[in-house]
Amino acid sequence: MNLDTLLPLTLPLAVTTAAVLVLLVDLALGPNRDGRGKILGWLTVALLGGVLVASFYVDTNGPAALGAYVGNAWTTYFARLFLVAGMLAVLGAMDHLTQQAPRRQ
Repeated sequence: MNLDTLLPLTLPLAVTTAAVLVLLVDLALGPNRDGRGKILGWLTVALLGGVLVASFYVDTNGPAALGAYVGNAWTTYFARLFLVAGMLAVLGAMDHLTQQAPRRQ
C-alpha cells in the first residue's frame, strides 16, 4: 500500500489527529487548572483553522481505500464547510459556557 493512496483522506486524518492532540493536552493540563476550558477551546479553534488552511494547499482528489472513498471538489467543499461550522460551534460554546457556567471554565 502506497501512502499516495491515503492523500484524499488527508483532511479527515488531520481532524482526527487534532482531536487526539486536544485530548492529550486536556489530560496533561489536569483537572485543577484555571482556564483549562478556554485553553482547550482556543487550541481546538487553532487546530481546526490549521486544517482549514491546509485544505487549500493539499490535493485531496482521487480514490482512497480501494475506491471506498473518492475525494473531489464536493468533498473538499463540505469538509471546509464543516471545519468552519466546527470552529464557530467551539467559539459559541466557549462564550455560552462563560455566561451560563462560569465555574466550569
